[in-house]
Amino acid sequence: MSQQTIVVVTGEASGDAHAGRMIGELKQLRPDIKVRGIGGDNMRAAGTEIMVDFSELAVMGIVEVLRRYRRIKNIFNQLLVDLKANKPDLLVLVDYPGFNLKLAKQAKKLGIPILYYISPKVWAWRAGRVKTIKQYVDKMAVLFPFE
Repeated sequence: MSQQTIVVVTGEASGDAHAGRMIGELKQLRPDIKVRGIGGDNMRAAGTEIMVDFSELAVMGIVEVLRRYRRIKNIFNQLLVDLKANKPDLLVLVDYPGFNLKLAKQAKKLGIPILYYISPKVWAWRAGRVKTIKQYVDKMAVLFPFE
């Protein structure tokens, strides 16, 4: 049996912190599992092979998004190429809905199982995201019961 691989994607510091704790717990249960992804120091410390540091995706405000759009799009496209070539056993998306919901749609087409850890805050942002989540996400792991 080949080594199981999980790809974890986050785009901000809080997601990196939560993902780092989750990966640390997972590695205690399954030290043999390979974890790769987009993250930062917390995920790296937990044993993740960092493909891209999340700081390249962490943008605030429309001006910064527009300024860094090309780089963000390149990271997205590189990640898709990697997912196609190395099809992981699971894709874990951590918050960061603008990027991650688009990624979920593409990963679903590739037949990759998707877990959304720390769901997009539909109650605070866009209720319309519920339809997208239902369509492209296989499982949700939420922090609060009302999510």
